[in-house]
Amino acid sequence: MVCDEKGVLREFVVKLFTERQMEQQHPIAKEMFGNVLAREFDLPVSEVGLVHFSNKFIELLPSEAKKQLDGKDSGLKFGCEWRAMSIVDPSNLKSILKDYDLATVFAFDNFVFNLDRGGYRKKPNLLIDD
Repeated sequence: MVCDEKGVLREFVVKLFTERQMEQQHPIAKEMFGNVLAREFDLPVSEVGLVHFSNKFIELLPSEAKKQLDGKDSGLKFGCEWRAMSIVDPSNLKSILKDYDLATVFAFDNFVFNLDRGGYRKKPNLLIDD
């Protein structure tokens, strides 16, 4: 849960990056730019923000969650509001994609050059299949 600037608690998903990733790849900037660009393509995206883990918050985490923070950058994290949907989930195809031009989705995915998608990483892509 993230407390936004208005004091409202919202459920967020936060990405963790190593210090090396932060220095070499600037992933938070890429995530923020990707979100802004996706909006320009009229693609459905969650609200995003920069998230700070306070020491008090970290102390309250279970030991398994604390282990996930080992070796990760201690600065701001990229977060997006949790939305229980996936553009590649077949059950969502009719409800999400019927209003979207697949050529736009394909163009966006190539425009932002998503290197971490598909392939050996087996992460879902904006594309439905190969």
